[in-house]
Amino acid sequence: MKGKYVQHSVPLLLLFVHIVLHIALGMSGWLLPFELFNLLLLIANVVIALLVYYKKADLLIGSGIMVIVGSHAIIGQRLAPDSLTSGAILMVNILILYVGFKIFEERTFAYAITFVSSYFLLFFIFHKNDG
Repeated sequence: MKGKYVQHSVPLLLLFVHIVLHIALGMSGWLLPFELFNLLLLIANVVIALLVYYKKADLLIGSGIMVIVGSHAIIGQRLAPDSLTSGAILMVNILILYVGFKIFEERTFAYAITFVSSYFLLFFIFHKNDG
């Protein structure tokens, strides 16, 4: 019973938070609520929530992707210099999440440590030094 409750409540809660933030931040001017990219991100979370709700997608991976999409809608796209880069960042983060879950499920802990270390190493490699 508890697993069914979690399977049903988590995606709906994440979707609710995304919708509320979409409306509130749209009203405040932080984001453009009727911009195509923002609407597509919202629709993506609706689709993922339905897939997780009806057990067509994994709860943990689906919820993680919903968090990434929602975070990107609110913050991530503002950090990118243009829309194409913004979309690329979103896709890479989703891919990293998915591959990370698969590595943690199917490989030994050494693979997981290597994966996480290499991911964080990218931040140091591509870090722009303003000093």
